[in-house]
Amino acid sequence: MFRCFAFPCSSFSTSASRCAAKKLRQSINNLTNVPPKQQLWMNKPKPFMPTNFAPLGSSKPVAQDFDYLLVLDFEATCIENDKIQPVQEIIEFPVIAINTDGWKETAIFHQYVKPTVNPILTTYCTSLTGIIQEMVDNGKTLSEVLEDFDFWLEENQIKQTNFTFVSCGDWDLQLALPNECQAKEIEMPEYLTKWINVKKAYAEHTGEFPKGLKDLLARCNLTFEGRVHSGIDDTRNICKIAETLYKSGYKFRLQVINQQLARTVNSIPWSLQTAHQPATHHGDHFFVRKTAVLKN
Repeated sequence: MFRCFAFPCSSFSTSASRCAAKKLRQSINNLTNVPPKQQLWMNKPKPFMPTNFAPLGSSKPVAQDFDYLLVLDFEATCIENDKIQPVQEIIEFPVIAINTDGWKETAIFHQYVKPTVNPILTTYCTSLTGIIQEMVDNGKTLSEVLEDFDFWLEENQIKQTNFTFVSCGDWDLQLALPNECQAKEIEMPEYLTKWINVKKAYAEHTGEFPKGLKDLLARCNLTFEGRVHSGIDDTRNICKIAETLYKSGYKFRLQVINQQLARTVNSIPWSLQTAHQPATHHGDHFFVRKTAVLKN
């Protein structure tokens, strides 16, 4: 709130001073007359505006910088209408490898993960994801799954190439995995701190920002196949979206801010990240909002 202070005319010895004071008062009055909402917008940074918009199907595939795109979509422990404490744990870890030279699916990594902090799945979680208790009981812990995944990258000769990850949103690699790794003191591989948000890729290519996976599929004239919130089915549908962008001439590139955010998450003590933060909603998953690092 700005305050305007009036000065007696006698305090200004020249007409120039009086004129300058009048202009100053008028400028302040003009600003204070701006509606509060408009004042907020005046101070708000301009949003990112993508360039080079192109309708889907308007172009041909272009050469990609990445040899492989690794598409993923995690599922995690959850409870209904609240945040699960003290940490949300990944229970399904699916990744599909796409060779961008001709766009070929070359390998699939898919494991269910055993939660150790809250080992018993809620009825809501099973209903949402289709994952039953036996699936996670027979799974490996997150640290073991990460080791298996690293071996899978080596085995399929992906690790030596130029690759990155693709997800529908930033939750998987910006929040879910870094938070759990930090809570359990698991070292997160550097290659998992870089990814492409396919929603942002679509927005950059078309100038329209989709609301979620189903909306994105509809905009691409695709239909969802499989079970919603099955990690592997969601991953397959994200692959179809990525292929549509590829065939429309989109060149996949890292959204650099994501790398910075992932490193920021890893640098913040777990106790500080979770302190006094409200629950927020990601699709149908509840997790803790990290207000210090969520700057999308």
